[in-house]
Amino acid sequence: MARVDTGALRHNLREARRLAGPGVQVWPAVKADAYGHGLEEVARVLEEEGVDGFCVATVEEASELASVCPQTPRLVLGALLPDEIPGVIETLPEVLICDLAFAADLSRAARSAGRTVNVHLKVDTGMGRLGVRPEDAVPAAAALERLPGIRLRGIMTHYPCSDEEDLSFSREQTALFSRICDDVCGAIGRRLLRHAANSGAILGLPEARFDAVRPGIMLYGSYPGPGAARSADLRPVMTLAGRITFLKDVPPGTAVSYGRTWVARRPSRIATAGIGYGDGLPRRLSGNGYALVRGKRAPIAGRVCMDMTMLDVTDIPGVTVGDEAVFWGVQGGSVVRCDELAWRLGTIPYELTCQLTPRVRREHLR
Repeated sequence: MARVDTGALRHNLREARRLAGPGVQVWPAVKADAYGHGLEEVARVLEEEGVDGFCVATVEEASELASVCPQTPRLVLGALLPDEIPGVIETLPEVLICDLAFAADLSRAARSAGRTVNVHLKVDTGMGRLGVRPEDAVPAAAALERLPGIRLRGIMTHYPCSDEEDLSFSREQTALFSRICDDVCGAIGRRLLRHAANSGAILGLPEARFDAVRPGIMLYGSYPGPGAARSADLRPVMTLAGRITFLKDVPPGTAVSYGRTWVARRPSRIATAGIGYGDGLPRRLSGNGYALVRGKRAPIAGRVCMDMTMLDVTDIPGVTVGDEAVFWGVQGGSVVRCDELAWRLGTIPYELTCQLTPRVRREHLR
């Protein structure tokens, strides 16, 4: 089970809004099923809090979101293919543009349907992924202004290193993007919605907040990297738990789980929790982690299995079948932070929550 604390979600959004400052729009990232937290319920909560828009990755996500929060704008952050244009025309998300050929196709389809699509020009200031080159931003914006059926609403970029302690490259990007925005808005004769800041930039780069921010992982209670600024009080939103289904006492020398990598050195009590890598629990936790049981740390005994994980609960009195084992999140007054667990495993908190499989039931606590 994954319990999602919507009160913590609201708190983290308010922290993002506090850092963004007055007058700055907030467009939360809810792509990938709200980072594994459940798109529909998360979007409803965020809409109740008055967000200005949502950021998603695909037209399909935008379409799903339209049925939940039809009045809130949805921006698709991925580059789209021509065969996705009918979906754009049907549900009218806002889309980024980094290819003028695609923009021309979108313009023809929108004009034919008698509709107008809001677009945001994506400029590559250093991510090296999507976007027009800085020197091409002004002519690209001018070309978009001439296309019927398209309304150039925003200009945007993205940071690859804003989650690091050294923000020098991110500051260079910010200065470059600011100049580009001035040149583009001067050339077309009007203001655009300027947005660049992801979670790392919201936390550590006040000058990057511009007209709108796009908080992602910070909403869900994790810092984006170990070097990211701790300027917000982020509360864990998800608690991942499995229930103990079996208990047994074993003598010294007893091996547990595949490969016999864990062997009892003393009389031990082993609890089997009904959760494994088939649910998205990282197999890298094998012999390298713990769960909270009755508020205390129970080391993982041996390898994480597809459907089960064994815990050494010898030093935890009173454990019974049906108790919960919390692998990240909150249990009583104890906490296992998802971000700290991820960094210890050599990964990022985004991966841990996004890789949870559909058989993990999400329970949203209001």
